[in-house]
Amino acid sequence: MSDHDLKAACILSCVGSITQAKIRLASADKDNRDPILQIDERCEVVSMSGTLSPDGIHVHVSLADGNGLVKGGHLMAGMRVFTTMEVVVGELSQLRFNREMDEATGFTELAVSIHTRAV
Repeated sequence: MSDHDLKAACILSCVGSITQAKIRLASADKDNRDPILQIDERCEVVSMSGTLSPDGIHVHVSLADGNGLVKGGHLMAGMRVFTTMEVVVGELSQLRFNREMDEATGFTELAVSIHTRAV
């Protein structure tokens, strides 16, 4: 994000293949962050979506294994690309994203503000 001075962006599309990924499952909450699925096999990325901000990203992914079974959740660090990963990112130049701690959920959540340029 900082290399391109992006203040608010989102993933428009993503296709590719991986050999390793870690995803936090939907059962995670502020009291139990441990429901993590470690994937150590070749999978196709069948969908990926999320927001990108200067102070963090929030990305969810769906991965299909060699039998077509899909696993998905919140993408954690450490995904290893197999052949390629084509990620299309859209810049939302009139917005600013940042992540703020939400005491109720125990996670940082997206905060959106409108950016107006000085004339």
